[in-house]
Formats: sequence, structure tokens, C-alpha cells
Amino acid sequence: MHLYAVNAIEPSRWRARGRVGWGSSVAYDGDDSRAAQDWSPVLDFVRRLARRRLSRADLAEDIAQETVLRLVEYGRGGAPIDNRYGLALRIAENLVNEQFRRERRWGQVELSDTLASAEPAADRVIEGKQAVATLRQALERMPALRRDIIIRRRVRHQSCAAIAADLGLSVKAVEKHVTRGLLDLNRAFDQNGRDRSEAELKTDQKRVMAEAAAWVDWSARSDVSPAEVAAFERWMGENEAHRRAFADLAALWRSGALGEAAAGLAVAKPRRRERNLPWRLIVPTAMAAAAATLVILYAPWMDYRTLETARAQSDEMRLADGSTVRLSGGARLLVRQSPMGRSATLEQGEVFFDVRHDGRPFAVIAGEGRVQVMGTAFNIDRLSSGRTEVALYRGAVRVRGRSRETIDLKPGERAVVDGGRLSRSAPLRAAGPDWFDGWFDTEDASLGQLAEEIDRFSLKPIQADPEVRRMRISGRFHVGEPHVVLALIETAYGVRVVEESDRIRIER
Repeated sequence: MHLYAVNAIEPSRWRARGRVGWGSSVAYDGDDSRAAQDWSPVLDFVRRLARRRLSRADLAEDIAQETVLRLVEYGRGGAPIDNRYGLALRIAENLVNEQFRRERRWGQVELSDTLASAEPAADRVIEGKQAVATLRQALERMPALRRDIIIRRRVRHQSCAAIAADLGLSVKAVEKHVTRGLLDLNRAFDQNGRDRSEAELKTDQKRVMAEAAAWVDWSARSDVSPAEVAAFERWMGENEAHRRAFADLAALWRSGALGEAAAGLAVAKPRRRERNLPWRLIVPTAMAAAAATLVILYAPWMDYRTLETARAQSDEMRLADGSTVRLSGGARLLVRQSPMGRSATLEQGEVFFDVRHDGRPFAVIAGEGRVQVMGTAFNIDRLSSGRTEVALYRGAVRVRGRSRETIDLKPGERAVVDGGRLSRSAPLRAAGPDWFDGWFDTEDASLGQLAEEIDRFSLKPIQADPEVRRMRISGRFHVGEPHVVLALIETAYGVRVVEESDRIRIER
């Protein structure tokens, strides 16, 4: 059976996929009482968050409306929504990032040239060339240790535990530096456009901002407990001041301006103090200085980090060599770049690579497959079954399986490594990966593969029984709308979709 799923909501359940009313409830025909709950606080929170990132109030409003509609859709299966602010943050952030990508795709300017504005802080956009300069100055004014921790956390995506181990600090000390650093950065964007000292802030306001900064850092972690989620939801639900503070700091922490400012300082030459040294220390000091010089010279050529995305979240990141990678939801990529060569290991998920040519070889390892490139654009999808798919959009790559056999791909061609065996696949039909827009297009795939593609966009893990995984499917599925596709395959293939509190199961 060949299916083409459309992006639509079941008409029997919804009167209309319109805007959420200012009266704070959603028109919903099902019997789920959560649809009629008060969504005004969530709407206000997302609207403020998006307004801080985007230059247009109408776009921020659209993102707020779409976020709440998706939340209500998510809860329609009967599972409780016990972390609606956390889910709203993730959905809204994905929508904002997609807006930026859409603007780049159509040649629009992503960052404005100026931040000049007489509006309050909540309506001042944390993007733009001036924002980058302001945040860079704020970073430079920080103590060196705090600046290093901020760069490691924001640019290199290191966990607080990893930073603590590297620097010989406690995890609590690292978390405190992140919190204080974020507050330092936020003071660059107060409502009057001037820095304020802590003494000028009221005690209660300082407490709220400090708590919000700690929660913003917490929200970037992947290892959160149910108790922490419940505590965050209680804190957000207590009053509007909490939600406003979190929205402002979360928008700042996730802004492209902060990422650019921090990345610019990541390889900056450190300042050194001049001092008189005894003769017995001159040689060791000279050797250390030479080593430091080599590190500084080679820093732009080196990149050692692990890139990860959470469930239902995609992200685009720039590597030290200027290459960019875009990770789908639930992806993990190990990057290793040195003056001698560049490599990456795709441990799970799907990643699009746009590799910059600089004379060094670039290799990607995914399971039993290996892709050798120089300067090109390609996509790799590693599935849990052991199957790896490689699609080439520009340039040339060589794909190798378990044996020495290789396949050289040209633009528009695909190769598959399955069980170590290498073969060609059907040619591409699009100019870019379908998953960018939330689609999965196949002429012959297993339902297990479709379930895995949906899982990357789902806020809950999706598991398919072994018998279901072996079923064959074909068609074009809008996996970016998990509930729509699940309802479709339930009807078309005679399977049952069972939604539980912590997962979604597909069974016969």
C-alpha cells in the first residue's frame, strides 16, 4: 500500500486549527479536559520568549499560537501533560530556529544591524551585529574562569559534570559560574539599555533572576529527573515574574548572537602578564610559551567535542574548520579535528554535513559504514537496526562497507550499508533532505524504519513490536507531525497505537 500523508488534523477531533483565543482555551471536540484548561500563561511565556529572538511581533504571536496547538495535540491521546512549560520551550525553540533557517534559505537577513529600540527589554531582540559586540564585551569583562565555563557550556555543549572534571571543580561550582555568567550577560540588555549593578536590583528580583538563570542551565541538560521536572513546572506556575525572567534569560542563552560572541572568544589569544623570571626558569618558560604558541596557532584547526540533540529537537552547529552540521532529534555526533585530519563518528540519529574544503581529509564513520569526503554536502542516517543510508547533494564522496568494496557517489545518488554490505539505493528526488521539513519519503522501507523516523520528532519514545517492525511500507509521511502519521498507519496497516505516560507503542 502506498500512502501520502498530509499535514492535517483529524476533523472529527478539532473544529478548526485556528488561533488560540485570547479567552485562553482551545476549541476541541474530544473528551480530553486538558484542551479546555487555561493556556494563557503558556501563551504569554512563549510569546515573550519568541519576541526576544525575532524582530517581528506577528511571527512571535504565530509561534506562540502554534506551540500551544501542538501541546494540546500532544495531550489528546490521554497521557498527562505534566511538563507543559518544558515542552513549550522545546517546541517554540524549534519553531524559532526553523524561522531563521527559512530566512536564510530565502536570502533574508538573519541578524539586524542595530539594536536601537525604545521598547522594554522583553521586546528588544537579542540578535544583531550590535548584540554580538555587546555580548562579546560582557564576556571579556568576566573573570577568565567564568568566561571559559560559559564558552564550554554554550559553544562546545559540554555538560557541567564534564566541565567540572576538566577544570578540577565541583559540579555545583560550575553551575554557579553558569548562573552568574548568564546574569552578567543579561545586564547588558536591561530595559534602559545600560548596565545596572546588583545593588540597584531589588532583593526579590535578584532572587528570581538567579533562580531563572539556574533553571535555564538546567533546561539544556538531557539527564533530568521527574522530580526536577515537577519542581520546574511548580516554579514556572507560581507567578508571571518567574515566567518572564525565564523567558528573557532562555532567549538570551539560546540566541545566535551569544553563540557567535562566545565562539569568537573560544580561540582568542589569552592575555599574559609580564614578569621578571629567574634564569633557571627561562628555558622551561620559553618551552611552555612555544607550546602555548603552537596551541594558539593550531586552535582554529582543532575541534574535539560531542554534539547531541534532545528528542524532538534539531540543531545546526558550526565546526572549527567552518563546516556546518545539522542534527535531527535524538542524534549524537563525535567530532575530532586536528591539523592532520578531520573525522566524525555518528553514534545515532541523522546528520546533514556541509563540509568546507581546506586540504585536510574528512571522514565520517557510522556503524560499519565509512564516508570519505573533501568538500561537499551530504546526509547520513544511522538506524538502530544497523542500516546506514548516505545521500549526496553536492560534491563527491566515497562510501565503504565492512569489506574493501567502495562506491563513489555523484550528486543525487544514494548508498546503503546494511549488515556491513554495501549497495546503491534509489536516486534522490529532492534538492535537500526531506527531514529538514519533517517528511519521510520512501518507495520501500520497513515500518520499523518509519517508527524510528517518527521517534526523532516525538516528545515521547516510540517503540514498535518486532512483528510490526518487519512490515513493509511506501509513501510520503509527515513525520514532523507524529500523531498525524501514527493515526494514518493505525488505519492503513491494521496496527494499534497505544500511548502510555512515558512512551508510545505500536503493536498488532
